[in-house]
Amino acid sequence: MAPTVRVFASFFVAVVWVLSVASPVLADDKSKDEAIELYAKGRDLISEKKPGEALPLLERSLTLLKSPNTELLIAHALKGTGKKARAAEYYRRARINAEAEAAAGQTKYAQTVTEAKRFEEELMKELAVVDVAVPDNGSVTVERTGDEPVVLEKSAQVIVAPGEVRARLSLGESTQEKTVNVAAQGVASISFDAPTKTKPDGTQPPPPPPTEPGGSPFGALTIGGAVVGGVGLVGFGLLAGFGASAQSSYDELEACGTSCPELDAASAEALRDDGEQAALIANVSLGVGIGLVAAGATMIVVDALNGPESVSTEATIQPAVSVSDEGFYAGVVGAF
Repeated sequence: MAPTVRVFASFFVAVVWVLSVASPVLADDKSKDEAIELYAKGRDLISEKKPGEALPLLERSLTLLKSPNTELLIAHALKGTGKKARAAEYYRRARINAEAEAAAGQTKYAQTVTEAKRFEEELMKELAVVDVAVPDNGSVTVERTGDEPVVLEKSAQVIVAPGEVRARLSLGESTQEKTVNVAAQGVASISFDAPTKTKPDGTQPPPPPPTEPGGSPFGALTIGGAVVGGVGLVGFGLLAGFGASAQSSYDELEACGTSCPELDAASAEALRDDGEQAALIANVSLGVGIGLVAAGATMIVVDALNGPESVSTEATIQPAVSVSDEGFYAGVVGAF
């Protein structure tokens, strides 16, 4: 790169750097000058009894340069236009901010503290306070007589004119409204009920049916299924008992065969009949047990799927067992 080009490039970079550093400072100085000019115009308009014209100039000045003195003038302008609640808020804001500046060594704000406090106390004799509780993730709009509404995202105190105060909660798709009446120098509270779920058409679902005192949380089918299943388990117990009896008779016959002198033909026949009867009862008990346990399980599952409200609270359940030469039947009959 030629020396001349290098010198020009270095000079260009230096100019760009200086401008980048100086531009914010110049912009801040310009904003400050504009804020001071707007402040002066607003102050003069207030002196001329033109608070409505002064208010937008002072609000613009405050956005450019934060100052408790500007907040104090905004409060004067609001008071002059009849917006006393907002005026009291700005008097309080000016007082708090001026106190902080004075505590930091800015003694010029001491007079601002005194004036803001005096006007705040005078106005609050005519006004009231409402404590508004805002639920999580909700917002509350407070409508005030003679003033703009206030939108709150968290719980706070709101200064209001005496009379009826209306608050509207927005939380997701649900809304609620509450009203309260408050007297001058009074304090009231507004809180909201827990939100209720709504259907897609905007209507609320019907409340659940009341439960009888001491009632069971289980449906009739569940209770009946448990009873039937329990009877089925008893059938398994009978299977075990009569099966053991039949096996005992069979073992005794096998051991003796025809060599037991004390076992005559009649006794052997009787022992054989006892064994066959015990085996039949054991088989029937097995079938009954399986049928009743399966029926009980089915009733419990159906009750769980349909819910206890889908059946009557009265149930008549009766196990049915029949034995014939062709076999046996085990099941459940009843009405729900």
